[in-house]
Amino acid sequence: MAEIRSALAGVYEPGRKGFGSGDAPVAITEITGRDIVQLAAWPNTVGAVSSKAAKPVGVAMPSDTKTASAKGKTSVFKTAPEKFLIVCELQAAMGDALSKTFEAEQAVVTELGHSRTILRVAGEAARDVLARGVPVDLHREVFARGAFAQTGIHGVSVLCTRSGPDQFDLIVPRNFAVVIYEWLEETAAQYGYTVEEASS
Repeated sequence: MAEIRSALAGVYEPGRKGFGSGDAPVAITEITGRDIVQLAAWPNTVGAVSSKAAKPVGVAMPSDTKTASAKGKTSVFKTAPEKFLIVCELQAAMGDALSKTFEAEQAVVTELGHSRTILRVAGEAARDVLARGVPVDLHREVFARGAFAQTGIHGVSVLCTRSGPDQFDLIVPRNFAVVIYEWLEETAAQYGYTVEEASS
């Protein structure tokens, strides 16, 4: 698979920024080295596809549209009754594996890695930053680790998931990655934040 060039090239500059000095309560990181694949079944095949996909994916497929299944660096989100979004390491060659597993009459496999950017927002003030743009209750008692929501920030559709105790991942359309990144910087500035080196 060809290397995916960051949509943030030219604007992503690691460093300590915003209010104050010392340790910042917010860290923004672009997550690279990931493949994103959509697996879309049909209404009459979704049950069989969900069961059969578990082996090549390496994790049980989720049964609801609110909580992801995850193992290691692989996460699976059920984004619609018959659709799954799989985020995994590039070297997993997930698209090829699923295409070999299913015929078109069972499910359709679509590579989305080049069309999405993943931004991680972490730290003690991460939830406060996101709360200024994400119309979802992100308190950990309501939005626990693994929870996700298909929501929006300033009219841009994003998938937001809690990936750690004080850590959230945003899966953003590539065309709007700069818009969301700059919004995060602007919103986090009042708290003080760091932009970390891109990480896989």
